[in-house]
Amino acid sequence: MRKVTKRSQKPATPMWHNVTLCRRRKMSYGAISQKKRRLQAEQETSEIKTRQANAPAAAMATITVTATEPTIDRQFENDSVSADSLQFIPVHYLGLVIWSVRALHSVQIYNVGDLLRQTPESVQAIAHIRKKSVSEILAKLDELKNWRGQIGSLPPWFRVPKQFYREYGPDIPKTEMFALLSIPEYHDCLLNFVRANDSYLDEAGVDERFVRTLTPKNYRRMSDVIFLPSSTFRYGLIIGHPAANALESAIQNYLNEHQTEMIAACQGYGSGSMKQNVLKAKVLYEFNTLGFSGISKETLLQHLAEYSVSEDALTNALKALLEQKELRYEDGKYYRVYKSFFDCLTLCPKISERDKAVIRARMNGVTLGEMGEQYDMTGERVRQIVLTGMKRLVTWYKLTEKATYFSEDYYRYFFDTYNVTAEIACGHLGIPASTYWYLKATNENSRRKSLSEALQDDKIDDSLREKIRQYLLTRGALIDGSVVPRQRLAMEKLAVQKLCQDSISFDDFCEMFNQFLEAQGIPYDPAMYCTPDNARSRLHSLSNSRYVLWRQNSRMRYYDVDSRDYTELLDALNLDSYENIAISTAKWFSDYPEIMEKYDIRDYYELHNLLRKIVPEGSYHNFHCVRMPSVQFGKVDRTADIYSILVKHAPISQDDLVRLVQEEFGYDESTIRANFLAPLAKYLKKDVYVLDQKKMSPTRLNALKEALTKPFYTLDEVKQIYTSLFPKGDPV
Repeated sequence: MRKVTKRSQKPATPMWHNVTLCRRRKMSYGAISQKKRRLQAEQETSEIKTRQANAPAAAMATITVTATEPTIDRQFENDSVSADSLQFIPVHYLGLVIWSVRALHSVQIYNVGDLLRQTPESVQAIAHIRKKSVSEILAKLDELKNWRGQIGSLPPWFRVPKQFYREYGPDIPKTEMFALLSIPEYHDCLLNFVRANDSYLDEAGVDERFVRTLTPKNYRRMSDVIFLPSSTFRYGLIIGHPAANALESAIQNYLNEHQTEMIAACQGYGSGSMKQNVLKAKVLYEFNTLGFSGISKETLLQHLAEYSVSEDALTNALKALLEQKELRYEDGKYYRVYKSFFDCLTLCPKISERDKAVIRARMNGVTLGEMGEQYDMTGERVRQIVLTGMKRLVTWYKLTEKATYFSEDYYRYFFDTYNVTAEIACGHLGIPASTYWYLKATNENSRRKSLSEALQDDKIDDSLREKIRQYLLTRGALIDGSVVPRQRLAMEKLAVQKLCQDSISFDDFCEMFNQFLEAQGIPYDPAMYCTPDNARSRLHSLSNSRYVLWRQNSRMRYYDVDSRDYTELLDALNLDSYENIAISTAKWFSDYPEIMEKYDIRDYYELHNLLRKIVPEGSYHNFHCVRMPSVQFGKVDRTADIYSILVKHAPISQDDLVRLVQEEFGYDESTIRANFLAPLAKYLKKDVYVLDQKKMSPTRLNALKEALTKPFYTLDEVKQIYTSLFPKGDPV
């Protein structure tokens, strides 16, 4: 192995240099890192011992903390700590191996204070702990107990980075109020005060992301977290430092707001009732779920019953909110007064003036391309500025106003649910243009309903629904609470739905349709009304429509074809099993009465018309709907089909043959006698069909045998082969 000379250590070695070094020394990067950490720890230990020897005893004595007189705990200076402060340092800074740290965490031992409360028996009782870990933890526990009575510098075996105290720090009280929370004598009175003035964490300003992290751990209110040590929710809850910082900030703000009252409660003064400003905040917090809906005072009392709020206190809080114009009173209910998005945009300190101008222009309907040219940037960059700025604005607005809606969001549900253009919203419904473009810029729903459906929506304000109705009346007729466009097809469909629930003739429908139009006050127009000149075209149009079923003698009935699933019907009919045959839909109608009843098919003519509209022509072995009620598959030879029945059953009476044909193909008796039996008259003798069976000649028999080369044939296949061999021969 090549000899490597020792290099001088530099204070800051680049990552790439470490990698190169470990390659040269044929060592892993992890080994290099461990060696560097060990050298750095030895150097820090030497520095600590030097400072400890030089530090005067008087300076160390000033770090003590008394329980009777809460004081501001001093920052760690020269790595000096008190014995009381040591208990808040996490156990993973004790120099233990990872297996030992994980074993302690598994039984909720997260800091030195938790470890000092353990006994050798409790450590050995930890599930699945290694023997080496037990020995290491017990040795460290003895060192801690021996050192606990000393006051001075950190033990040399600590591995606590200096930034720990600067950025995160153990649970060392930072203010008088934090120290007050840690005194056991004051715990009960402070807890009563906090419960009386309790608030949800999101109400206290904690971000919703962190609230979702804390809620499964049963931390929802300020009273759940205010007495927890910082090390608990930093390392015990495993919620991350950003969430822990947000939680600490919310607790600090709460203590600053209620500092005077909490100190008075500890001294025996003051009451345990809720402060008025807290009660006002809780009333406003209720509107985060109510939005723009109103709420009565009685309902508010029920919602705040868990806080034991008196009616007089609530009345005074509501009166103060009305004077501050935070609420308005109307028809026995209180409504929240929200601030305008554009006013908040002007006041928001988190957004630059240029970004405010970009957002304001976008909210006024300026396109991304136009704004990109104006500000010399791409449209995508403009979109990013608008999106980021609005997120900052909403976050700032929630923290400052404790509200989740702007005044423009009054139309949010209407805009997200119904399709409305700028012309309709601003020109007919009275919505300000800035509000429309704000809603359009923040809307993510692309599938919206027709505006006419809004008339039946109780979630929309009555005044807005009246404006919608007046607008729709300018474009259509109001029928049964719905606005129908003044168009022939729309009126015709509505008339069929209202007038044709039972079968009527087309002539009766034309007369009733004209009366329907007159009743709606629609003036006469040949293009709208039914006349003798357009009756034929109207009949053709309705015969192809998807909301009418036809039967014999031009009788019609309303039937919404596209609203049903016909899988079960087609499976029952088994259309794929028919080939080269023509049958009547009467056969299917009589064979499957339960299916016909389920699909509300009232006779076989309606079944024929329905199949014409739902089964594509040419499918299922060349399916075709011919003249009612017949359907056919492929090439049809009806005479040959009936002759095959005659061959099987001759001699047979005419009545019996008609019955067999009716059972096989579904046609009615009169149709069979009039149209199907004439080609077979030569076989009829005294009302009985008789066939003289001819014997096949030996020549034809041998030719047929030579053609039948396969071991198995169906009867139809034999007939086809015989016909191809002897086209002019007797049928078989």
